[in-house]
Amino acid sequence: MGLFFMKIISKILLLLALGGSLCGHAQFLSDDKARENTLKGLDYIYNFEFDKAEQILQPIKAKYVGHPVVHLLNALQIQNQFVPIEKHPAAYKNYLSELGHCEQKAKVYYKKPAFKTESVYFLLASEGLLALSDVYQKEYLAMGVIAKRAYGNFQESQKIKSQSSEFLFSSGLYNYYREAYPETHPATRSIFYFFDKGNKKLGIQELEASAKNSVFSRIEAQTFLIHILIKYESNFKKALQYSSALYAKYPNNPLFLISEIECRILNKEYERAAKLNQILLKKTDAVAKTSAFTFEGYLDEHFTEDQSQAKINYAKALKIEADDRTTLDYHAMAYLGLGNIFKKENNNAKAKTMYKECLKIAQYKWIIEQAKFQLNVLK
Repeated sequence: MGLFFMKIISKILLLLALGGSLCGHAQFLSDDKARENTLKGLDYIYNFEFDKAEQILQPIKAKYVGHPVVHLLNALQIQNQFVPIEKHPAAYKNYLSELGHCEQKAKVYYKKPAFKTESVYFLLASEGLLALSDVYQKEYLAMGVIAKRAYGNFQESQKIKSQSSEFLFSSGLYNYYREAYPETHPATRSIFYFFDKGNKKLGIQELEASAKNSVFSRIEAQTFLIHILIKYESNFKKALQYSSALYAKYPNNPLFLISEIECRILNKEYERAAKLNQILLKKTDAVAKTSAFTFEGYLDEHFTEDQSQAKINYAKALKIEADDRTTLDYHAMAYLGLGNIFKKENNNAKAKTMYKECLKIAQYKWIIEQAKFQLNVLK
């Protein structure tokens, strides 16, 4: 079972149960003030204004003490504040603790008939996040055990997805990735045989509907649409529509800034991308630096056509350790760019080496196609 496959399954099983979980709480639904403040708190979290988020969410946590939603909100705050979470040991320990408490309290609620449906959402969320953490720690056996439980909860949630637009997110993710991944990774088809069939077109439609109509899942739906449209569909124009909306609303979020720059580059809006990348270059964390150097190299290569400077920036990006969650694809982009430059310099041996290194880690369809094409040209 491939690493990326397990990531996708974990995310499908969990990430968007988060939206459904909050919707399922009857008390919460009838509490207009708590609902409104939770939305404000989530907006602050997405805009990396964590102190403001805590001020808004603390009264809600106090009111719902003993309920799994408290621990889920805590986990979400920690996950967004420390990126990637696995690289921050103290925060990661607290994160796992919050998820464990969420799961245990959800199991208690599951035994109460009136709360059984609601508890499924919290079980799905906590188990999915725990499984995803096991993936990034390469604890695959533990991940498989948790994912099996979570998949059962996911199936149960599908029976009631018509009750709320929030369920369109998890359903859309499943429908799309269930078909997309085995298409690009034929060796995994035997594994996917045991999962219900999906529908890529329907998956995108459900994610688009979630992005427009859902309350808690709308941001995650837009984030995944950007990923799908760039990685699998190569529909850069449509991806830019979502990335621009997210960056405009959450300008303090560096991950949304990264997506916006990437989409501008892929749509050949180089001048705008170059201006935004100057903002990214000022940030000091590894995720921002890796992305910024890769983008700067791409702009050197394709915009200013300064191939020497492009090589320098691509090399800077590759010197920073890649993170599976956020920057591995940018390493692939850097290798592709270096391959193109060495090919222009008639250094075919180095060009081939770069293209091969690119293909070892590349996940983007457009990058894979370009690297394979150039290798065939150099045969």
